This record gives sequence, C-alpha cells and structure tokens, in this order.
Amino acid sequence: MVKPTCPVKMGGQFNEIVASSGVQRVQVVEYDGNKDQEGQQVFWNKNLKTEVALVRLDNILSFTDS
Repeated sequence: MVKPTCPVKMGGQFNEIVASSGVQRVQVVEYDGNKDQEGQQVFWNKNLKTEVALVRLDNILSFTDS
C-alpha cells in the first residue's frame, strides 16, 4: 500500500501520488456497477501508470485481502 507523504485532497491528486511513487503493482477495489470491466481496467492502468489488479465487488465493504 502506498502511503502519501503529504495530505491528500479529493480528486486526482491521490492518483498522481500513486503514479509517481514507482510502485510496480496496485490493487484497486471498486463497485461492480454498470461500467464495463475492460474499460475500467484501461482507466486505472492509464491513471495510475502501473499494472493494476482490479477487484470488482457488489459490496466493496466485503473486500478482504487474502
């Protein structure tokens, strides 16, 4: 998990911190709503500029990192 070194404001700043951190792989957990998984995968890979393991759940609160 990437821990930002500065306060994070809502919006794209967190994505920028992750993208510039140099991490090799990031796990993103998001709601499995109406958007297609392939489109979301492209979105996260582009915005975080790294390989993203996308986990889509009906209830994101049920996520456990195993």
